[in-house]
Amino acid sequence: MKCAKEKLIIQYFAKKIVFITGLLAILLTPALATQTTPAQGRGPDLQFRRLSVKDGLSHTAVFAISQDRKGFMWFGTLEGLNKYDGAEFMVYKPDPDNSNSLSDSFITAIYEDRVGNLLHSPKTPAIRLKKRWV
Repeated sequence: MKCAKEKLIIQYFAKKIVFITGLLAILLTPALATQTTPAQGRGPDLQFRRLSVKDGLSHTAVFAISQDRKGFMWFGTLEGLNKYDGAEFMVYKPDPDNSNSLSDSFITAIYEDRVGNLLHSPKTPAIRLKKRWV
């Protein structure tokens, strides 16, 4: 008799455990499906391309790299400020006849401010570039 009662109790709790497990699986599946793994949720895959003097970069020594809000890549080198649009470089160098040109060709830092002005730092303190360059 005792053996039959134990079997019934075991069966009863086994059914409850199966029911609770199934219920948890149904409730938790959507939550688990929306979680991201470390490899997900980082945006698109990054692509790297080696750029050199052959591509139009003004010098092989690059001291600063920045990307502006329009997507242009800027490179500060020993020989000027380089703007890369994904296809070609535009190189900005000092021009004694143009007061809006760079003061020095050795660019050590590049920064875009909140308004979209591109700041660069040659060997001398940072100066503001004209917005038309950005």
